[in-house]
Amino acid sequence: MGTTASQLCFYRMLADVSCQIHRTLTDTPDNISNMTEWCKKEGCWLKVKNFDMDLNNDFIGELKGIEDLKEDKKDAKKVQKIDDGIACQRQVLALGAGK
Repeated sequence: MGTTASQLCFYRMLADVSCQIHRTLTDTPDNISNMTEWCKKEGCWLKVKNFDMDLNNDFIGELKGIEDLKEDKKDAKKVQKIDDGIACQRQVLALGAGK
């Protein structure tokens, strides 16, 4: 199975955000020279939490809202109901053909 355009967009954004977070983590205050010690401090994680993430428009366009997800789920149930009906009709036809 190939990678879709949506997946590629997500992977690119994930790599980009990872780089952004890495830069935020490694940008230690002047009084701290050991990055691993900095990463254990609350100030580090507050900085990560509050940094302005730069998300590209392609990625944002791929995101779905709650209402879209609910609609997708409703549509999937309708399709499944139709598929189940077709499967039942096949069974009836198969039983009828055997007699």
